Amino acid sequence: MRFGRRALRLHDRGDSVARLQEALQELGYDVGPIDGIFGYLTLDALRQFQREHRLAVDGKAGPEVWTTLFRPELRARREVHIVARGERLADVARRYGVSERFLRHTNRLTREHGLYEGRRLVIRSRYVVGAVDALAGAREADFTLRRIAGHVSALASLQFRVAPDGTLVGAWDDEAMAVCRGRGVEVLAVCRLSAADEPPRALLHRLLHNRKTRHACIEQWAEVLNRPDAGGLVVDLPGLLLGDGSRFVRFVQALSNAVHARGKRLIAGVPVPVRGIRGRLQLADVDWRRLAEAADGVLLQTHVPPPGAGAPPSPHDVRQWVRALCARVPRWKVVLGVSLGAWEGAPGSPLNELTYQQAVALAFGRGRRPVWDDRLQLHVGAYRTAGEQPEERDLWLFSAPAVAHYLQLVETYELQGAFFWRIGGEDGRVWREVPHRVRVYRHAETDGGI
Repeated sequence: MRFGRRALRLHDRGDSVARLQEALQELGYDVGPIDGIFGYLTLDALRQFQREHRLAVDGKAGPEVWTTLFRPELRARREVHIVARGERLADVARRYGVSERFLRHTNRLTREHGLYEGRRLVIRSRYVVGAVDALAGAREADFTLRRIAGHVSALASLQFRVAPDGTLVGAWDDEAMAVCRGRGVEVLAVCRLSAADEPPRALLHRLLHNRKTRHACIEQWAEVLNRPDAGGLVVDLPGLLLGDGSRFVRFVQALSNAVHARGKRLIAGVPVPVRGIRGRLQLADVDWRRLAEAADGVLLQTHVPPPGAGAPPSPHDVRQWVRALCARVPRWKVVLGVSLGAWEGAPGSPLNELTYQQAVALAFGRGRRPVWDDRLQLHVGAYRTAGEQPEERDLWLFSAPAVAHYLQLVETYELQGAFFWRIGGEDGRVWREVPHRVRVYRHAETDGGI
């Protein structure tokens, strides 16, 4: 939008100020009467908007403010409800598929205040992706969606893996795709690297350094999205080796061009930083601005065990990672990875992934009862494995309170959404927490983007 040579500021007047007031009011900010006068109410609303979207809080409506105000994904994920006469909070919660607790928390309502006619309630939507290993037939897809269809925006299926030579192995299941389409759930493809005799990070290093293999891989990944019912691609690659950051960004840019040419979306995963100087150097050469411009979403891979970690991250660690990424990438592009399973590992060794049910059966089979720890996970103390050479191992289970904490971070920092890895064998109480923490964006509700 063109608004003149200089930014709008306090005491300005005119049609541009009225348009600014209308845009802020449509997003739920209180600007007072729309009179074309940049007064103190408009100034307070603009500063609140700048704070929430990590812009310079200077109270001036410059190019960055106008660009952010009219982003389609912002308007698709933020809705304003005007309370009607006699309307109860329960009525509003039922209409938008959330809980009363969610509305009270996000709009800072207390039981004493209640509602009144004409009050504006802001209902923000989050893009929630549920990932599964594979969808093999209509029956399995229907069974999966019967439990979670109302709690996810899209279903991401690990149907494809990249072999060491760069070829893509896997195929869509037509019957499963039809079931997802019938239930109004978008389908994404998850691509991971697969090698039996080579570490995934080394395979990614070789992929990024071999131009011929890289180009062939990009063409095949984009070819997967030629189907009209395929919504996009999630690139969930392992952690980067030192010096691969710039090559990874160029790889995402090239893949983004191919994916966007087909009208699909791309979510690119980035690893969590490990502690120490090695962690700071690992992502030092990543151009975050170019990465954010290329991808529709940047996935913080907290759903996979960090390399070299001997225990799950604490809530403080996860919060610090989210804040660090939001300082580099617009928060409306950040997707937080959430594990629904369990991690197992021996002291001083890398962690392995299990499903929640596998871990529970393993713990009780060893006669150990899970207890709470300070990471909000269920922790099973050291137990000895069966066999001729038993080893001591630890188990951590991601139960409903842990997932609720992650979802609370999504809402607190106003992220784009969450990526649940992986559905199948998780704690069933997880899905009760979703309507209390976030409102799930459904693609069918609007023609806009995420």
